[in-house]
Amino acid sequence: MTATGFILAFRSIPPIVWLFLIFFGVGSGDISLSPFISAVIGMGLITAANMAEIYRGAYAGLDIGQTEAATALGIRTYHRFRDVIVPQMLRTALPSAVTFAIGLLKDTSIASLIGVQEVAFQVNALAQRTFTGFDIYVIAALIYVAISLPFAVIARWADLTLRLRVAR
Repeated sequence: MTATGFILAFRSIPPIVWLFLIFFGVGSGDISLSPFISAVIGMGLITAANMAEIYRGAYAGLDIGQTEAATALGIRTYHRFRDVIVPQMLRTALPSAVTFAIGLLKDTSIASLIGVQEVAFQVNALAQRTFTGFDIYVIAALIYVAISLPFAVIARWADLTLRLRVAR
């Protein structure tokens, strides 16, 4: 499978399908995968495909003149990449990458469907035991916000820092 095929497959098929394929498909043969390992593999492959596309798009959006100017000045490949290309790529890719990461954090709740005992799994079990579903789910929502909000704040700070650094 080519990189393009890999990216297309993992971005086109919903995460729950990949989790089921890995847990029930791969884990049903001679290889025994725990629900957690299946979720890590599935989410890892989905993340790899999406991040590859985010950074590919950021690289494709670069002004070729910047790289040509650095080459004309005799800047070595490593330094050209580190000092010219990467800061511009990060500035472009960071908002999409953080948005994806926050979405991935929320998507981990579907891992409870294959038995991973994460936040949604624990909340559902607690709601069934106490019969106070609404209150418990509001607390779960607040937990997800408490985890996601720092990512968004740090990403905003990093974006502003990169904008200032790249603008110089």
